[in-house]
Amino acid sequence: NCTLQREHAEYFPETIRILQTHCRDATGISLCGGGDVIFSVLIPGTRLRPHCGPSNSRLTCHMGIRVPRTKEQGCYLRVAGEERRGWEEGKCVVFDDSFEHEVFFDAGKPEDPYAGERVVLLANFWHPDFEFKNDPEWRQKSDEVMASVDVETLPQTAVMKVPEVASARS
Repeated sequence: NCTLQREHAEYFPETIRILQTHCRDATGISLCGGGDVIFSVLIPGTRLRPHCGPSNSRLTCHMGIRVPRTKEQGCYLRVAGEERRGWEEGKCVVFDDSFEHEVFFDAGKPEDPYAGERVVLLANFWHPDFEFKNDPEWRQKSDEVMASVDVETLPQTAVMKVPEVASARS
């Protein structure tokens, strides 16, 4: 919401220091209202339905903090309908969240012990090619640029009729 939430930040002083020192695009976009830097916590049995970010002016990074299961065990992210990508502790997964994406954390079998929560540091940051980084008026300027772009419509295609397949008896 464009501010550092101090009541939460006081519990993570080293994380805040690292972000402010080394991740200006992530802290800048969050202070400009274009994204977030949050800890994302999921419990087993959670599915975040397919959704899209608001704009391709940003990218999203998930850094694994606590990853109790592998993608093969049902803890994964899928972007643009492509292959499943799991998290690893201490490593980052970066993607363009303007593409549809979804998250799964399967509950496992009833006899399995509780896996614990999946925790990632989620940070949106400016796309490297975005020209209005950390500009408080980035939305207005971006909208003005987009309004001046000529967008062509795709030609409509006729529905192709599929020939009937000959019966197996003939």
